[in-house]
Amino acid sequence: MASQVLTNTKVWVDQYDVSGQLNAVAVEYGVDALDDTTFGDDTRSNNGGLKTTSMSHEGYWAAGTDAALFSKIGGSTVVTIAGAGSTIGDDAYLAQTLTTTYSPGAAIGELLAFSVEMEAAGPLLRGALLANNTETGNGDAAPQQLGAVSATQKIYGALHVTSCTGGTLTVKIQSDSTSGFAAPTDQITFTAATGATAQFSSASGAITDTYWRALWTLTGGSASFIVSAGIGD
Repeated sequence: MASQVLTNTKVWVDQYDVSGQLNAVAVEYGVDALDDTTFGDDTRSNNGGLKTTSMSHEGYWAAGTDAALFSKIGGSTVVTIAGAGSTIGDDAYLAQTLTTTYSPGAAIGELLAFSVEMEAAGPLLRGALLANNTETGNGDAAPQQLGAVSATQKIYGALHVTSCTGGTLTVKIQSDSTSGFAAPTDQITFTAATGATAQFSSASGAITDTYWRALWTLTGGSASFIVSAGIGD
């Protein structure tokens, strides 16, 4: 079994790439255990209830990151975590979260550090990075085979625009039945961005296409952005 050493993990929180300040990340995904033990049972049994998600990140304080995380307390936050790095196609976790705790601190003589805790504000998805680009014009990224979306599922997408200067950026997530994208279908169209921002959106199944890609149009200026996507209930 191949193991993985975390050396270049990427974490985006809304429009901020906070990877350079972090040295620890954790995602906890679980389900409520509901006791359904009845008379006649000799062992306690449980049934699965609501799913739970929490995230915990730690790192070293920096003014920009401090301002960003401080402002997120109590609000909905779009998060993408890519454990292996920032290459298109890398595995990624994406979610909307509620930032519940931000704790900067240190003892005398130590580096000022911080931790931040986040709880679910929606489903946790395991998907892939569809784009990680700095652009000055229109384009699209290499297709990724994420699979089909059943009638009870959705395709979810996260967009992190870390900068957009002097132009308007529109990003779409498209699907197709083949990797050549001869007849793509727009599944998610994010709201046009004229500055740094983040968005989280979804489209309902059934979608029989199995190939997915990010496509963008940029009218003027330049933009840096990340797109992640995953399929879930």
